[in-house]
Amino acid sequence: MTTDEIGKIFGLVICNKWPPETVALNKYDANAVIINNNADVTCKFLYENTTSELIEAEFVFPLESTAAVYHLEAVIGKKHLVANCRERIEAEATYSEALETGHTAFMMQEDFNMSDTFKMKLGNIPAGDKIELTFKYVIPLYLREVDISLDRFTSLKEPFVSIFSMPGKIGARYGANVPASKLAAKMDFTAEIYAAGGILSVTSAHHKFNVDYLDDTKSHAKVSLSNTVDLVNDFEMEIALENPHVLASPCEIGSSTKGGFLGMHCVTASFLPSITQAQASDGDKCEIIFVLDRSGSMSGSRIQKSKEALLLFLKSLPKKCRFQIVSFGSSFSSLFPQPVDYTEDNLKQALDHQANLEANMGGTELYPALKSVYDTPITGEGWYRQIIVLTDGEIFSQDMVIGLVTKNQSNARLFAIGLGNEVSTSLIWGIARAGRGTATFIRDNDNLRAGALSVLKATLQPMFKNVSLKWDVKVDGKALEILTVPSHLPPLFSGHYMTAFGLIASSEGESKNPKVEGTLTLSYEANNEVHTQTSPVQSLPVEHENLGLHRLAAKAQLLELVDKYSSLEEKVEEDKKKAEEVRQQIVDISVNTNVISRFTTFIGVNPDKIENFVKPQPPPMCFSSVLDFGGVAAMSTFTQRGCFAAFGSPAAPAQGAVLFGPGMKMFRGKRMCKK
Repeated sequence: MTTDEIGKIFGLVICNKWPPETVALNKYDANAVIINNNADVTCKFLYENTTSELIEAEFVFPLESTAAVYHLEAVIGKKHLVANCRERIEAEATYSEALETGHTAFMMQEDFNMSDTFKMKLGNIPAGDKIELTFKYVIPLYLREVDISLDRFTSLKEPFVSIFSMPGKIGARYGANVPASKLAAKMDFTAEIYAAGGILSVTSAHHKFNVDYLDDTKSHAKVSLSNTVDLVNDFEMEIALENPHVLASPCEIGSSTKGGFLGMHCVTASFLPSITQAQASDGDKCEIIFVLDRSGSMSGSRIQKSKEALLLFLKSLPKKCRFQIVSFGSSFSSLFPQPVDYTEDNLKQALDHQANLEANMGGTELYPALKSVYDTPITGEGWYRQIIVLTDGEIFSQDMVIGLVTKNQSNARLFAIGLGNEVSTSLIWGIARAGRGTATFIRDNDNLRAGALSVLKATLQPMFKNVSLKWDVKVDGKALEILTVPSHLPPLFSGHYMTAFGLIASSEGESKNPKVEGTLTLSYEANNEVHTQTSPVQSLPVEHENLGLHRLAAKAQLLELVDKYSSLEEKVEEDKKKAEEVRQQIVDISVNTNVISRFTTFIGVNPDKIENFVKPQPPPMCFSSVLDFGGVAAMSTFTQRGCFAAFGSPAAPAQGAVLFGPGMKMFRGKRMCKK
């Protein structure tokens, strides 16, 4: 196994051996509570240390960057550890100190550069011990356009389904496949679905479900797999609604014992706009700029999909628009000096260019290409610009790119298409969110035409203007101030969910079981017409102790703050001060809600030392690699425990530094562990 392959494997790997050995997965169970277009997920993995040695292992799990991971626990032998969020460097130092002194410990964090990959380290696992890992996260569902001629979609009134997906294959991300012999375990899955618009069907291309409706309106159902699933492909469930365009506004009551963010009451507004294609723009005064990734990582099927998508775009553009094609890799180039009219001659030149595209431009430098697009003046008065980026997302300078897009969101809307099964969702979602556009993913087996045209439709739909939410909500009959998250409402696009949150602080004298009721009104203007929808605010029909909607609201606020952080210039003194303030806000919200962020880490330490502890021996060979942490290249090597010294952090403690005094004082009173 090469050093490059080590970072490509999902699952549990013994990392104080060389080459690293994978740990066979015995069991994988998952459960989801889905409320409208949001899912609260619990995953349980069962492993066993079948070696005769004390080991340290690393578990890597892929999740979309929109997921809010909020709970992590491990049962290692008879030791039960529950982790809490702590500031990143503090947690890493605590973990290292625990291992050096013979304590069983674990920690989990998101990759500092790509927030769609979570890494968990488990240290000092005794020989023969079973390892049960449990973690919980909340994630929005996304919408997919489907072919209604397929048997499972014939009952659909509209060609859209909500997609709930989970990583099923605990294998490679960038090509280093885990042998089938290591994937002997099967996955079991159950779900409970609450949908204000009524559930029409629950299907999958690969799996069969048992669906039990629990009320006459079919707004509540329990779902289970007919058979367990082999861990070969990602798991997907397709949910079709009777009325997907209803405005839903459930309220999750806060926890008086937790206080802070989680002590507030959380109203969730979910809405799916609809606009007919006949109302779409004819392209008048619209510039459409295609920005294509032609780096080496796009070779093979990825560049082929990009070419096919561009061909589809070029043949589908409206006659009155202007267009441009920009390619990027280590450098960038533009087909035309500036955006040109959609004429027969210009189209022929573009089609000739499309036919000869290759993934031959070296590295992946998106920033200069995008900056050039933003710096190019609009070609006429009253014109507006739409940018469509096609990439596999293997870009490390994500902060700089997202910051650039954020600064220019008033000058152009940006839409992102992620190509391939291994696409980095953190970049795709990040630039689309910053650019006030939409994100679409075209996986290897997805319908390319449907995915590409959904983006083009979004770029050409009439602008939804004057979008507002009016909260008329009372707690125990008392009107209270409501905080809207995110502070700037997401843009509305036909065929894409908009989700926002209203947070209500609890007041003095509030009853033990407060009654939250009222209405939520969404209004917007489209095609010079004002549209409104009103929804009753009602408490969830089930008590959900996980407070999943609260965690998702926290994630929305964290993402907004991370985008703000990315837009601040490190070289500007005033921005450096603001950046530190924003970073501290991110840490405070993350620690308070236990929702992991780039600046925090889950850490759990067992207070009892291992009997007859013998420090694990280093692997028989060492290696080093260059990792890019936030734009700073840092050399990392296998330490004496055989794992990376700089575990995804922007800086590691100085060599030889005294981290803590005797007696493991850092662990005491921190609520990091549970016997």
